[in-house]
Amino acid sequence: MKATDFLAGDGTSMMTGGKFDAKYLDLGNIQIDGETGNITMTGDINMGSASQIDLGSIIIDGEKGTIRFTGKAGSILWGDSAPVKYQFGASAAGPWHDTMEAEDKYRRDSLDGGASWGEPYQFRGTDGSNGRPGSDANVTFANIKAALQKAASTESTFITADELGAPNIYGGNIYGANIYAGDGSGSFASMSEDGLYLYQSGISTPKVQIIMGVKGSTPSISLGSGSGELGKNMFWIMKQSSYTSLLYTDNNFKQSGFNFREDGVIEVVGSLNATAVFG
Repeated sequence: MKATDFLAGDGTSMMTGGKFDAKYLDLGNIQIDGETGNITMTGDINMGSASQIDLGSIIIDGEKGTIRFTGKAGSILWGDSAPVKYQFGASAAGPWHDTMEAEDKYRRDSLDGGASWGEPYQFRGTDGSNGRPGSDANVTFANIKAALQKAASTESTFITADELGAPNIYGGNIYGANIYAGDGSGSFASMSEDGLYLYQSGISTPKVQIIMGVKGSTPSISLGSGSGELGKNMFWIMKQSSYTSLLYTDNNFKQSGFNFREDGVIEVVGSLNATAVFG
């Protein structure tokens, strides 16, 4: 059938520009507005198990029962009908409100748009009491390296601009200002260009000293740590330029002993007690 026009019951043409006018299209629950381009559906969409609707970046899969959004910048805008909602409160008993406030510590969730709510839970912790301020650490390369080496007991060789360490060191000649036997925290020995010193753990002054005097002319050996002050309660062997001394100094620095002179004379320092028992 070929026609140039269709007329409504009142004789009005239903055609505009050779096409049906939008206001005359009636598809039941689907309303198409040709002027605005809007499509309004007031009924349901029923999809078979194997059907699929491809809307570009949105794919509705009836077989898998999924809706996939493949667009990179797409988003779902729920408005007031979002299925997931949250409420906040200062206690587990509420009162509940939609906007979080500064005093709130508890939250509850709804997965059905607010029709029902899950059990409340604490989402914000309570600040603990302030601890004692610690000392500022001097974090330097040297301090970190020293701590690591001490913890590892120097298990590997290292050389820096001013330090060297190794599990074992071998050499024909070793020169240095100070040499220590031990880690310095307990009993240890120290040797420098003017003498050798043996220390006991917990005592600051050496228990044994072998000291070389000026130009090597007056070497001496001392036994004792000095009873709190170097020189007190100590025994000395001293080689002077013209004699050698064996002396004991008491807690008042009073000396007793002998001087052995080059001419064979033995001098008594202090006094001799003839009734003294030796041994």
